[in-house]
Order: sequence, then C-alpha cells, then structure tokens
Amino acid sequence: GPGAAPALVQVHLLNVSELEQDYPEMGQRELQWFSPEEAACAVDEPELKRLLRGIRKLYKKA
Repeated sequence: GPGAAPALVQVHLLNVSELEQDYPEMGQRELQWFSPEEAACAVDEPELKRLLRGIRKLYKKA
C-alpha cells in the first residue's frame, strides 16, 4: 500500500511431517498453513505472488 517499505524475503522449502503443539512464539503470532497458490492469492505484492507461484518448479529441482 501507500508508504509501504520494501521488504527482504527469504524462502525456505521444508517438508513438514508433524507440528509441535507448543512452541516458543506461541501466542505471539497466528499460525496458518497455505498451499503456494493460496499464499499467492493472499498477498498484494506482485513480486511475492510471482515467487509463490513459482515454488512448485523450485521444489521439483530440490
């Protein structure tokens, strides 16, 4: 949006097999899982949308 500062984004591909019920930042942040396409639809930044939509290609190379 207007006045938004640029952000540096790092993406790490992880295979998650289970999620702990208790973790250090519990209560400080909201946890929500998205598919890459759902995440791309949820963000406004065009570059981040493009990155998220390209994750499937990156994952196949890993």
